[in-house]
Amino acid sequence: MSKLIGIVDCNNFFASCERVFRPDLDNKPVMVLSANDGCIIARSNEVKELGIQMGSPLFKVLDIVEKHKINIFSTNFALYGSLSIKVMKILNEYTSNLEIYSIDEAFMDLSQVEGKNVEGYLSKIIKRVKKEVGIPISIGVSQTKTLAKIACKFAKKDITLNGVKYIPQNELDSYLRIFDIKDIWGIGRAYLKTLNNMGIKNAYDLKISDNILMRKKYGVSLQRTILELNGTSCIPITQFALNKKNILRSRSFGQKITNLDELESAISSFIRIGGNDLRRQHLFAWQVSVFIRTDIFNHSEDQYRNFVTISLSHATSDQISLNKAALQGLKRIFKHGYYYKKAGILLSGISPCSSSQLSIGEDPKISDKNKPLNIAIDRLNYKYGRPLLRLATEKQYPKWFSKSRLRSSNFLSSWDDLPVVNAI
Repeated sequence: MSKLIGIVDCNNFFASCERVFRPDLDNKPVMVLSANDGCIIARSNEVKELGIQMGSPLFKVLDIVEKHKINIFSTNFALYGSLSIKVMKILNEYTSNLEIYSIDEAFMDLSQVEGKNVEGYLSKIIKRVKKEVGIPISIGVSQTKTLAKIACKFAKKDITLNGVKYIPQNELDSYLRIFDIKDIWGIGRAYLKTLNNMGIKNAYDLKISDNILMRKKYGVSLQRTILELNGTSCIPITQFALNKKNILRSRSFGQKITNLDELESAISSFIRIGGNDLRRQHLFAWQVSVFIRTDIFNHSEDQYRNFVTISLSHATSDQISLNKAALQGLKRIFKHGYYYKKAGILLSGISPCSSSQLSIGEDPKISDKNKPLNIAIDRLNYKYGRPLLRLATEKQYPKWFSKSRLRSSNFLSSWDDLPVVNAI
C-alpha cells in the first residue's frame, strides 16, 4: 500500500472563528487584529480582495475599513483554541495517525483510502466539520507532506473543487509546472533568490534538479524538499512534537509601564504560561532569561533595553522556582525613569524530565517538593479557565495587559459569555 498524506487547513481560521457565533457576518469582510489592536493578523476573503495585506498596521488602512464597513475583532485565543480542539477531535476519527501542525492545520495519514473514492471520503470530513463546528476547511492530498501542501493550495484557490484536491502521482507534473517556487513549503527567502538565478521558477523545475548536487551546495533541507516533490516521503507524520530547545513568552504592553511592580506582574504571567508548557510536555529548563525594552518606535523618549540570564541550581519546571529566578533577573536589569513597552522570558537548556540530572548531594524529594502543588494549579486552571490560580506577584487586573478593545466573547470557555436565546 502506497503512502497517502493529507493536510487539513482551516480557511481564514481566526476570521472564520469570529463568524461561528455571528452568522450575520457571513460573506461580509472580517479581519482580526494583534494583541494590542495594532496590526492585521487575519483576513476573510472579502478583506483580501480589497488589497489589505497581512501585517498591515490598522491606522494605515482605516480609510478602507470605513469605506467598506469591515468588521474588526481583537484576537480571542480562548475562542480560537476551543474551536481548534473541536476540529482536531473530528479529524482524529478519520485517520490512525494525526499530526497537529498548528492551531489551524493538521497532517493526516490517509493510506487506508488509497484506491477508494478519495474525494468522496474527504468531502464527508469537510461537511461534518462545517456542520458540527462551523469552520470551513480545505484538504490537499498526495504522496508526501510537501505535495499535500501544494494540493491544498489548489483546493483553496479553486472554489469549484469544494475544498478538496487530490493529486495522484500520474498527474503530478502538470500541477508542479504551474506552481510558483516561492509557494513551496520549506522554500524561504534564503533559497528563493538563489533558485531563481539558477532558472528554477516553478515546482517542476526544482523537482527535476539534481538533489545530490543541491545537498552539497545548500544543505539537506533543500534535498529533502526535492525528494518530497518526487514522491519520496522524507518528513514523516508524527503524533508527538519534537522537544523544544527554548520556550519564549513575551508581549507588548497595552500601555507603557514605569514601575517595577507592574513589570513583575508581567514577568510572572509569562512564567506561568511558559512553566505550564514545560510541565505539559514533561520537560525541565536549566536557565531563565528576562528581557525588557522601551518603545523603539518613539524617538522622543529615552531608550533602554536589557537582557539577563539566570542559571538554576537544578533543572526544573516548578513555577515557584522559575518565577523566583525570573524576578531576581528583572531586578538586576530594571532602571527607573523609563517607559517600558515590552518584556518577556526565555526558558532554555530544556531537556526531558526523564533525562534530567540532579546536582551532587541534592535530595530528589526536596527538588520535587512543589510537584503536587503545580499539578493541582494546572488542573484547576485547565478545568475552570486560566488563570484561576496564580502567584501573588501576578496581578489580577494588570495595567500592562493588551488593549484588545474589540475582543469577542469567550462563548466556549466562560459561563458569563454564553449566548442568550429569548423565547418569543
